[in-house]
Amino acid sequence: MDAGGYDEAELRNVDAIPVDSERTLRAELDQIGSLLALAVDWDKRVQAMLRFEGLLKGGAGNFECFYDQVYTLKEPLMHQVQDRRSAIVRQACHLLCCLAVALGNRFEHMAQAFVPVLLKVTPITVQVWIVLCTIHLV
Repeated sequence: MDAGGYDEAELRNVDAIPVDSERTLRAELDQIGSLLALAVDWDKRVQAMLRFEGLLKGGAGNFECFYDQVYTLKEPLMHQVQDRRSAIVRQACHLLCCLAVALGNRFEHMAQAFVPVLLKVTPITVQVWIVLCTIHLV
């Protein structure tokens, strides 16, 4: 277990959260966006990113509105990558990897925005290199 209170197995064992409609997906992603605000407790932000990953595993990427909704989360996700808490940064980088895989070529535009931020925090964590490699491979 790391100092943040989460171990790697807990962060990676995310159950799929099925979404039944675009309306539900929009509401879920809006709630995640509000939880990723910097004023929110770090533990709730990790839980929001875990929920986001669960939505991805549940097929959220299959909805027409998914990319546009995810794009609205670009800034909040950038803030998570730059956080000082290692649990937040690791989870944000893992979520970016999941997004890169789910979106494929559509992630390229977002990747261009994230690369400078990831390079800025490179000394903080090795996980960033995994994200950069994943982005490059997609």
